Amino acid sequence: MWIRCEKAMRLSKRLSIFCSISLVLLLIFTGMSSAETLYVDDDGGAGVFLKIQEAVDAASAGDIIIVREGTYIENVDINKSITIHSEKGYEVTVVEAADPSDH
Repeated sequence: MWIRCEKAMRLSKRLSIFCSISLVLLLIFTGMSSAETLYVDDDGGAGVFLKIQEAVDAASAGDIIIVREGTYIENVDINKSITIHSEKGYEVTVVEAADPSDH
């Protein structure tokens, strides 16, 4: 009887350790893959931002902002670690400073 109890306790301890490690790994990998992709389009549309600054303000660290073709006249202040890039290249996506002295 004592042997069964001891085996059950060892199994319970192993199961507890396994569950703890699994939970930690789940939390780590969930946090790593939570980057969101935000879109900016000066023509508007469902689920997109009209201005780059609006997308920057809504973004969290690690997010990606894709700017669709168009001309964006605005000053953009970035204070977090995000990625911003054009969907189709700089030839068709132009960003001009609304106030060139504000930098």
